[in-house]
Amino acid sequence: VNEEGAYSVTVSDGILCPAADTVWVEVLPSISVQIEAVDGACQGDIISVNVTTDAPFPIDVVLFLMPGGEIHLDNVEGEASFEYILFETITVSIVEITPSEAVCSIFQGDPVVVEVWPTYAQSVMLTICEGDSVWINGQWIFTDGTYVELYSTTFQCDSAVTYTLNFIPAEEIWIETYTCV
Repeated sequence: VNEEGAYSVTVSDGILCPAADTVWVEVLPSISVQIEAVDGACQGDIISVNVTTDAPFPIDVVLFLMPGGEIHLDNVEGEASFEYILFETITVSIVEITPSEAVCSIFQGDPVVVEVWPTYAQSVMLTICEGDSVWINGQWIFTDGTYVELYSTTFQCDSAVTYTLNFIPAEEIWIETYTCV
């Protein structure tokens, strides 16, 4: 029997009088709960972690973020999500599932690892002679100041080099010489 409903049952041992009764069969669902997230993101990015379920009724889910701690998602129906600012690689695991109704079994998805991809920030101080120039951000720079050049890493994470440019005055040197005839 795989459908819910009333069924008639007859019992007989073949010798004595048979007995009959009606039973009610309730089919309890098997449910699954999965975690979904990106494989990795740039340091400081906001990621979304999704929890999906095929339960036909609300469930409560407790997740554990390592490092981080517990996240409680109550009354999840279909899908729930939360945002997280990524500063280091995290592992998200399901630690508890509480259905609001009886179930036959619960399939729990595997933990999800979200890697952090680094960003870089460098500071460079340059001192050059007045009248010289330096190539920064696709152009020649001739004046004092702070200039930022943005780059993108192999994972498309923003990285920056901040140049502080100082000029020292050029000195003029006069040499006067005499020669004999």
